[in-house]
Amino acid sequence: MTRKRPTDHVFLNHPLDPDYVPMRDALVFAVYDCGFVARSAVEASDASEPRIDKIFRLIGESRYGIHDLSRIELNDKDLPRFNMPFELGLFLGCKRYGGILHRNKACLVLEQVKYLSKEYLSDLAGADVEAHKGDPFEAITTVRNFLNKSSARTSIPTAQSMRKRYRAFCEDLPTILADQELDEDDLDFYDLSNVITEWLRAHAR
Repeated sequence: MTRKRPTDHVFLNHPLDPDYVPMRDALVFAVYDCGFVARSAVEASDASEPRIDKIFRLIGESRYGIHDLSRIELNDKDLPRFNMPFELGLFLGCKRYGGILHRNKACLVLEQVKYLSKEYLSDLAGADVEAHKGDPFEAITTVRNFLNKSSARTSIPTAQSMRKRYRAFCEDLPTILADQELDEDDLDFYDLSNVITEWLRAHAR
């Protein structure tokens, strides 16, 4: 997994349940296809670094953030998931109070249904929250547009091109995983990032 300068890093804050995997894969692919590096609190396991410290570090190292708040339903214990709103708050706090090094941070906030976040996170009123509608291809378009506008780069491909490439990647993925003796059900963030970067390198525009 190639590392670039921190200004190219994108902190991904999203659900970790198995049902979210197709969306996770699309987000990670979109970040790399735009020429950035995806970062996540689950990218590495280090028992010597508490999870909250890892999140602090990754947010500090990332110019951009993508925060998906689409998982707001209660679990089997009738409790909501607060990790995603919490990490969004940390990112916004870093931008606001982190000094000159963090003033240029930018983030994309995602939800599944447009305007639903107003019902459960009213402090975001006035912020532009985008809906991916539970569609990975919609998420790719949204991430592309965010990074394109926020970075003002001229090298970012069109959304149509990215969606087409993602379909091709998904078709090739079973063969790639078989060749590398990886299990799709257990594909972690680190392996996914490596598989995507290698595929993009082999299919350079």
